[in-house]
Amino acid sequence: MPAADVFRYTATTAAAREGEVRTAARNSRRWSRELSAEAAGRWAVRVPRRLHEQIAELPAADPPG
Repeated sequence: MPAADVFRYTATTAAAREGEVRTAARNSRRWSRELSAEAAGRWAVRVPRRLHEQIAELPAADPPG
């Protein structure tokens, strides 16, 4: 497996500990934006910026506990 893929996997997964899960979710959203940008370059697929913003807001709206 390419090193970049291993890094991405470990950066977007976590044990069920709140801080690690939030970090993994943040990393996963970042990766999703990268994939969207790549798709836009290859196939002219556009994901609305507001959709990414709304997804990023979800963890903040969900209080711990």
